[in-house]
Amino acid sequence: MIINNILWVQDSIKDDTKLFLNGTLISHSDENFQKLYSVLCKTDSFKKFRNGSKCEIFIKGRGGQKSYIIKGKYSNLDENGRRIPFMAYINNVKSLQEAKDELVSISSEHNFEIVSDDISVSVEKKRNLRITLIMTILIGGAIGYFVFTRVASITNKTQKATIETIDSISLDSLNTK
Repeated sequence: MIINNILWVQDSIKDDTKLFLNGTLISHSDENFQKLYSVLCKTDSFKKFRNGSKCEIFIKGRGGQKSYIIKGKYSNLDENGRRIPFMAYINNVKSLQEAKDELVSISSEHNFEIVSDDISVSVEKKRNLRITLIMTILIGGAIGYFVFTRVASITNKTQKATIETIDSISLDSLNTK
């Protein structure tokens, strides 16, 4: 069985949850239902991806092909007015953006909608992080330069005062003879 994506949805309190494998609804009586559901729950071998998203995002793999588990809530509401929870496993993608696009696609096939800000895959956040890092380095450098020049100035004044004191002691000792 090739798994490209698994989607679990609890769209109603009264009905059973729904599980889709590659877009096909899997019956609760199907022997694979529990195996597929367990794939969504086993995040311990995945690394949690922190990016300010309202969803929990887990990643496994490096480089070319990665797998993602995304847990969150749709903008759709259940009969009690609560956002509908989902869990998705997206396999064989190169980036979180691709996983997000796949999740949006398979969700819309089943009339579920994701608030785009809930899964924030933002280049701007990376850019803001870089800007913050650069600003921290520049401010740190400026403070370091200020402290260095202050200490150097104080040291220079102390050296001059010491030399003047030594000179005056030397001159005083010569004058007393």
